[in-house]
Amino acid sequence: MAYQTHEADVVGLPRWSSAATSILKRSRDRALSLDQARLAVRDLLHDRWGLVIHVSSRVERGYALKLAGPDSKLKIAMPRLEDERRGISPGVTKTGEQLSGRDVAVSDLVFRPTNMIRMPVTDGTGLSGRYDFLLEWTPRPEAPPSLSSQESTPEPEGPSLADALQSQLGLKLNPQNINHDVVVVDKLEKPSAN
Repeated sequence: MAYQTHEADVVGLPRWSSAATSILKRSRDRALSLDQARLAVRDLLHDRWGLVIHVSSRVERGYALKLAGPDSKLKIAMPRLEDERRGISPGVTKTGEQLSGRDVAVSDLVFRPTNMIRMPVTDGTGLSGRYDFLLEWTPRPEAPPSLSSQESTPEPEGPSLADALQSQLGLKLNPQNINHDVVVVDKLEKPSAN
């Protein structure tokens, strides 16, 4: 959260840090904006855990989120009241999962597929506005079934994430080499109890 990156893109964390990560995820103050919360968590990580990092760039297989046709199917965001909720909300449906977006940029949407498919995704849409959307899909098994398995597994009912992006939002995931940043942990100290 603090560095707006996926956990897989953080290199060099000691094993004990997974417990600290879950504490930080639960401690976000709802009164703070997302940017304020990120800065507060960065300060906490530096002051309490002595975190020292650097950002390194690497090239690996990933996806570029592109327009599937001449136009996207994203709806331009409706005007909101100052205190009205904005952002992306995950959810579960009878057949799978959903993301509901209110007044979000495509760059915010790109972060979610990165988390779901565990590969980097970049924004190649060229879209700069703010949008409302609803995306519903059925997750697919991570690994193919064993060839020795005698039982056939039924095909999931709903669309895959890639199919849903294309049919519901007019976007597609193009596989390609992605140059992206990773956070490298140089130093992280286990805090003393107090």
